[in-house]
Amino acid sequence: MSSVSADLDEKLWVSFVEKKKILKKSKVFEQVLSLIVPVQIQKIRCLGLGAVTDSSLAMYQLCLLSLLVDHFKEVKEREELEVSLWDPIFTEEDKKFISDRLKYVILEDNDDKKAVKNTLFYMPHFPIEVLEKFITETEPEYLLSNDLTVYTNKFTDTKFFQLYPNSARMAKIITEQEEKIKGTGVLSKALDNDEFHIVTKKKQRKGKNTIKYTPAVVDYKFESAFFRKIVMERVTEGNILSNVWDSAFTDLSFLHISP
Repeated sequence: MSSVSADLDEKLWVSFVEKKKILKKSKVFEQVLSLIVPVQIQKIRCLGLGAVTDSSLAMYQLCLLSLLVDHFKEVKEREELEVSLWDPIFTEEDKKFISDRLKYVILEDNDDKKAVKNTLFYMPHFPIEVLEKFITETEPEYLLSNDLTVYTNKFTDTKFFQLYPNSARMAKIITEQEEKIKGTGVLSKALDNDEFHIVTKKKQRKGKNTIKYTPAVVDYKFESAFFRKIVMERVTEGNILSNVWDSAFTDLSFLHISP
């Protein structure tokens, strides 16, 4: 290892230790732990973490992974817990730090479909288009990733389902469950031009039309989905941006997906 690489490695290690110590005392970690503790986990696979050599947010996310690994090894007494990471943007320095310092496995690709059972997939801030592809191809059971209902405020129901069908199905199930619990009825939706219709009232001045919003009816084709039940719990503490880790854990949620 060159002196430059050694200096960078040491700098990363100091940053990691400091941030992990801060995060360990946080409500974010406490909340994540409370959600995951009941689950039987044998493997943790972290996807799309980002370059820890270049991002403080990615380093905090790595620290959360490390804290979860520590917990499962110490409390659950699982010394053989398998931990692996994959991200195509990892630099050689990232890979060396993660594999040498933390002893985690660096994956060269994300095509292992056999690593699903009893696996927690940790995917903070995963792009929705890649997340959709992953969910469809892998059929995971446990996800610590994006709050899928966030996208219902970015797309209409129709557009969301057209672009990301499985994510839209899951969001629909979650939203209906929450509406039933709250008893608030239908939540407000983002509007799209194809969901507006011009209607004319009988008693109105000539030339005056009224815009009326008519939600499109979406056939989610739930019968073709690989899942039947979704339980999602939000990591609400991650949305407090005044914390030192800023937006590292925004819109993070834990999903249990059942066939």
